Amino acid sequence: MMLPRPVTAESCRLVAGFDPRPRDVHTGYAILQRRSPGYWILRSHGLEPVYQAVWRVREACMVAVDAPLSPPYRGYRRVERRAMKELRARLLPGGFRGMSMLSLLGFSILQLFSEAGRLVVETHPRTVATITGINHKLLKDTYGRDIADSILAAITAASIAEGSYRALRDADGVLYFPCTRAVARLRYRVGLEVGFSKGH
Repeated sequence: MMLPRPVTAESCRLVAGFDPRPRDVHTGYAILQRRSPGYWILRSHGLEPVYQAVWRVREACMVAVDAPLSPPYRGYRRVERRAMKELRARLLPGGFRGMSMLSLLGFSILQLFSEAGRLVVETHPRTVATITGINHKLLKDTYGRDIADSILAAITAASIAEGSYRALRDADGVLYFPCTRAVARLRYRVGLEVGFSKGH
């Protein structure tokens, strides 16, 4: 699959989030489009086979994925323990047996976009909701769980494009999240709109 060549950070107008689903090799995906600095709208979303979803979001300059993107270890990775301690994140261990297929899907997405020079990061949608105060239940009731989590992943990618993000780094991986007050508003009624502030 050939993806377009990378765009510059200044011209980044589309970001995407993925929530892979191992049981049927599908993924939820969401694309956010920047309308103006700090203001993004939900352009499209869906639940499709991984490779088809990747093709649909091929123009995105940045992608955030809800899947381990570093080699799995037994039990928790150190970066996951950091997130649990510092952000009170509720995570399954990256080395958990049931996570192996999820990791493979994450690596597939990573490889396809990285080869085209795109930034691909790992995030955890429910932690994103907790940090930003986004109502995860409302998002899930509105769009369904797979799409809701892919939207939260896309919000992480948009926060990176806006420079309002936090990266938790350790020897075995990096997890990205929006800053605590990065999401200034989130509207659901007429499409989905996301407004960012320069929170820390």
